[in-house]
Amino acid sequence: MGRRRYGVLRDHEGLTWCYFSKKIGIADPLTAELLAVKEALILFKSSPYSQRSALRLECDSSIAVLWIKNVQTVPEIFKDIVNTILKIRSELEWGIFLIPREENGFADYLAKRGLSNDKDLLVWKK
Repeated sequence: MGRRRYGVLRDHEGLTWCYFSKKIGIADPLTAELLAVKEALILFKSSPYSQRSALRLECDSSIAVLWIKNVQTVPEIFKDIVNTILKIRSELEWGIFLIPREENGFADYLAKRGLSNDKDLLVWKK
């Protein structure tokens, strides 16, 4: 069984706009985390929310947050993914913040749900 990328897009008041869980195959945890960040940015960029609100991206990987904030620290093997994230970032208003997984119960739920489900999930809320 492979890993999944998962995430939740919320507004500044904490209301959920969108959530997703997608299979990525076999990957290490950092690759999965970076791909989830990339997916969240792509979804946000393609949504009407990107025209009227900034995105607050919360991530439970201190290494992923460090690499996105300081590209000089990224090992060569991860540079393509991080550079893609930075390219998308340059087109949006957003910030990335480190939070403990325990503080984001819904994303943790998606991660656990993804372990037992082969189907991708993408839900937009009104």
